Amino acid sequence: MELKMKKAFNEVLQCSERQNIDMRRAALTIAVQRVVAAMKLGGWH
Repeated sequence: MELKMKKAFNEVLQCSERQNIDMRRAALTIAVQRVVAAMKLGGWH
């Protein structure tokens, strides 16, 4: 569990720094990207 949390934190931090946005918006950005990817896999276009 700790490893997953650290990985998620680092992913959000990198997104935040890369896009120059706060951590909250970075987390939301990643969440939306994951939903879009899941929808595409499920047949949504």
